[in-house]
Amino acid sequence: MHLSTHYYVLLLNKESWRLFEAFRNTLIEIKNMTFPFNFSQNTSTFSNLFKKENGLEDFFKKADSEFYKFYKDDPLKVVLAGDSELLEVFQISSQSNYEILGQCEFDYSTKQSTELGVVAWNVVKAELVKGKELPPDQLLTLMKENNSVSGITEVWKKIKKGEGELLLLSENYHVRGSIEEIDEEAVISTHVSLTNVFDDITDVIVELFLTNGGSVQFLQPEVLKEYENILLITK
Repeated sequence: MHLSTHYYVLLLNKESWRLFEAFRNTLIEIKNMTFPFNFSQNTSTFSNLFKKENGLEDFFKKADSEFYKFYKDDPLKVVLAGDSELLEVFQISSQSNYEILGQCEFDYSTKQSTELGVVAWNVVKAELVKGKELPPDQLLTLMKENNSVSGITEVWKKIKKGEGELLLLSENYHVRGSIEEIDEEAVISTHVSLTNVFDDITDVIVELFLTNGGSVQFLQPEVLKEYENILLITK
């Protein structure tokens, strides 16, 4: 499974597990018959768990099993969030085979979901550029040389051809809509099919580039202001 800006965030708590679908730093909580998976709603099964020495571990095993049933139908990489103790319990108790992208310590009792989205997204961004992150001075040198293309349509055409080594985007740069090739030209439309996973052209471009094995680095907007917020290093 390749890296993606589309992933799950699993928030661990002693009383419940909460599940989010994430697009970059935006979280959408999944609420269904299973999630949030609450201890209080499973008292018939778990009434004596916390009387046991390994009660928390047993609860996590059950929650882990329920999440895996969901995960198998729509697998995405997972970022784990919770306090350090619960992250350790997860490592001990999890018996499921899904891809963990990373983890972050987070106390949901004192913070909001928007903050969780930022923290989880930082974990993902570190993986997207892993091994190929360039310092600002080197980036500026590459930008000034003729080994890059900018602008969303030109970048998309290059990536469609399998070209490029490093994709640079401004943080929070979004272009709502879809893009397609018509008569060898990239055409942007405001229409997005209901079957599309992404409704943002920048996410479509990032996804295609990652599928091809490329690396992506997100930068502060002022860095790419002269390059229309998106730049592809081609060599």
